[in-house]
Amino acid sequence: MEYKKTLWKMLDSCRGAVDTNQALDIVATIATCAVLEPARFNKIKEMGATSIRSELHKIIDSQADKSLFDNAVELSLLQDKQLAELVYQLASISELSLISPILREVLVDSAGKFGGEFGSSRYIETLLPELIGEAKDKSLLDATCGLARMTSLVNAKAFYFQEMNLSTASLTLRLLTIEGKQVNLSIGNSLLELKQDLQEFDLVVMEPPIGLRLDTQLRKDVQNRPYICIHNKAIPTSAGDALWIQFALYHLNKTGKAYLVLPQGPLFRGGYDAEIRDYLLDNELVDKVIALPAGTLPHTGIPPVVLILDKAKEKGSPIRFVDLTNIGTTERASVTLNTQDLQRAVSLIIDTKETDIARNVTVREIRQNSGNNLNVSRYIQVEEEIVLPSIDEQMAALNAAKHHFEKTQKELFTLLNQ
Repeated sequence: MEYKKTLWKMLDSCRGAVDTNQALDIVATIATCAVLEPARFNKIKEMGATSIRSELHKIIDSQADKSLFDNAVELSLLQDKQLAELVYQLASISELSLISPILREVLVDSAGKFGGEFGSSRYIETLLPELIGEAKDKSLLDATCGLARMTSLVNAKAFYFQEMNLSTASLTLRLLTIEGKQVNLSIGNSLLELKQDLQEFDLVVMEPPIGLRLDTQLRKDVQNRPYICIHNKAIPTSAGDALWIQFALYHLNKTGKAYLVLPQGPLFRGGYDAEIRDYLLDNELVDKVIALPAGTLPHTGIPPVVLILDKAKEKGSPIRFVDLTNIGTTERASVTLNTQDLQRAVSLIIDTKETDIARNVTVREIRQNSGNNLNVSRYIQVEEEIVLPSIDEQMAALNAAKHHFEKTQKELFTLLNQ
């Protein structure tokens, strides 16, 4: 909390020169310089305002990896005294790695409805790393990484990230540097090309953009990509979610697992989405489907799901459907998980015991009862108890309203007669 207060002081000192997002980007740049060259930064933090800018640029220009500061917001947008104030405030933070998650949180909050492009929420960044568990010997791909807010928390052996937005990719690389994480981060549209030397991974963990619409050119360009597994059907404009599912499957190794945060649509829509579900069921690739609460995703009320795919799933084993829509604490428009809720959620997901909000359903049952519907609500119906007021309570309320009306009417007539 103290570090967050310090960050807000820094943002306040930039007021009038840059907007909040630009100020946060500049803070990330200065913090990255401090991490890369601690000895030089220790000298810079003691300097006067007129010397600091040129010294920071010396650190930036000396880096072999130019992508760190490519597309970063220019330090020149701030006056010397404003830049110095940021350096002095950062110098008061003993553990700079702790400022990185706070920067991500404030970036998502300040971005408004566009915050979704940065990815993740506190609910998902709490749940998924715990669900994935120990991964220190595994490679992880996030091909829609945004700020890597959730995937950076997974304890993986090697990280492979891709982001199509240049400025976001640069900022993400700086945030990860502040945290001391070494990653392979490439830039580009992952649906067109994954620009990584490694093409198969132990884990694919992604929060693809919600409601991605495919234009004519993109549909034409991806039609023959190697990850496409449905070749006898044209790709519609609404097939964004289905493409990410195919993409994830293609880039898993033979024992790999994918964790995809998606809207509910691809679980029950017809057409192209139904073809993908047929493929998943016929090849027994779906491990779990988890319904999350509305308010889980930043700046949208769409209730998402986590679709877990497993290339090494035991043949004949059931699919686990779990309804977490009522698990969590609502804070304004968002939902969070406390320790107790997290333990309950993970237990429901990994356990095999059936409850009123967790069921094991075989492919045969799905095929016979719904064809290929994978929506959680199809297999779990949460009963809502409706309590109707008694007649006495209704009459009392009616009489109270009548009394209030008569009193107000009398006061109105008194005023009119004056």
